[in-house]
Amino acid sequence: ILQQIGGGDASKLPTFTVTQLLDLMACIEYFKEAVEETFEGIDLTNSHLTPQDEEKFDQISNIADLFASNKKQVDVDIARDVAIWAYHKLWKVHALADAEFLSRATNETQEWVERVYSSEHHKTQTMEGRLTTSLPEDVFTLAGVQLRTIQERLSSGSETVVQTSTVIFVQLRMQQMDKRNMFCEDLETCCAAANDFQRMSEKTEELIDEITDGANFSQENKDFLHQVTEDLNQLYNKDSVYAAGKVHLYIFEPIREAIANELFSAAWEKEFTHNDLALTVVRTLEDFMGDLGEFLDSILLRKAVDGLILACINFYIERLLAKADEHSGRSSVWEDNATALQRMSGDITTMREYFEGLAESMPALGRVIEREFETLTTIQELLAIAAGLSESDASDFVLVLQKRICDVAITTNVVGDLYHLVNPQEEKTMVEMVEGMSDVLGAIAPPLDEPDHHTVPGLRLDETIGKLYTTSKRKRPGQSMMEHIGNRWNQS
Repeated sequence: ILQQIGGGDASKLPTFTVTQLLDLMACIEYFKEAVEETFEGIDLTNSHLTPQDEEKFDQISNIADLFASNKKQVDVDIARDVAIWAYHKLWKVHALADAEFLSRATNETQEWVERVYSSEHHKTQTMEGRLTTSLPEDVFTLAGVQLRTIQERLSSGSETVVQTSTVIFVQLRMQQMDKRNMFCEDLETCCAAANDFQRMSEKTEELIDEITDGANFSQENKDFLHQVTEDLNQLYNKDSVYAAGKVHLYIFEPIREAIANELFSAAWEKEFTHNDLALTVVRTLEDFMGDLGEFLDSILLRKAVDGLILACINFYIERLLAKADEHSGRSSVWEDNATALQRMSGDITTMREYFEGLAESMPALGRVIEREFETLTTIQELLAIAAGLSESDASDFVLVLQKRICDVAITTNVVGDLYHLVNPQEEKTMVEMVEGMSDVLGAIAPPLDEPDHHTVPGLRLDETIGKLYTTSKRKRPGQSMMEHIGNRWNQS
């Protein structure tokens, strides 16, 4: 064997084919198993020879040296030591062959995974209307073939199978992290991606069950393999939820085009007496919900609706603050604050009742509606206090708002903007009051972590408002805090 591989430094291994490398490793692994079966109680992995014994056995050139003095009976003790010596010699070869094989496997796996992810995938729609593509089948068919081929050639407990599995799963994870967003370009592709990523999680579990079923892996290798696949599984599941949540971007595109400029305008206050703009939001959502109900399964549909609730509230608040950004002067932006607040109350009720209707078939949605719509009613109450239409203590509602926004600088400026809308002369006083609460606000709701790979764009209120403020030209009393907001969200 040493002669075939080019001596102790294995100089010829790079010329071996993948099949030859696997055959070489299999030969050594089966030799190890045969020795352990032949010599009862032997533990080759933890066995050792003295340097003197190693030197002695290195000199063996004749099989007769293994026999006892009568030349007819094998000296078992000598044979045992020779087997240990041979194992250690061969396992060094195995390690070299394993390193060569894994190096090639890593490069080849990276190439085919990149190729599969970048290829065009066949689009289909199930009998139930679910949108899918062939991505899961394209990826896991190749992964399964590669692993089965290796497993069939090597011993049942081969660490090379575990290592190759790890290489494949790590490459899949890297490609998923890098390429996910290319599958979420519009509403239909988001739905298909959500379904595909969910199926890829299932196929990961199926493949690992197939690999470990009947294998003789050590417990340590089993635990390691399950940890690697668990990481990949979690990524697929989170990306599935991400894709389902991202549909809000494409649903609110036509809503934004239709009503963004009219919301909170004079026409909104005086003419749209039946909350027409809020009804436009609801009717558009109703139209899209018919498609989502077909395209997604019930679990992912619920995740999509969670995102729509957040998107609806964030859109409404963002347009209100954009109105404050446009407003100048020392009087209210509206002709009659009471009418405007009545209109806002009707808008909130219209949107909330729509989602509560959906909650009849999605009971868990009720908690999300209650929690998220509290933000709108808090803002409505702060406007009423600013307009002199409520006797409530503003600081109580500032605390509630901070718990939702989790950013003292943004909360401070939002409160200032609300006063700027209906009572501009008190804006500076109110901003100073909120600034005086900074320590308390920061303690009850510290800043959220920075948006990461699984943060759906547009669903975090601090991000929505922060990015709006980075484009604001209005000079505010809390300008130093505006600089903090700009520094944070311009980098995001």
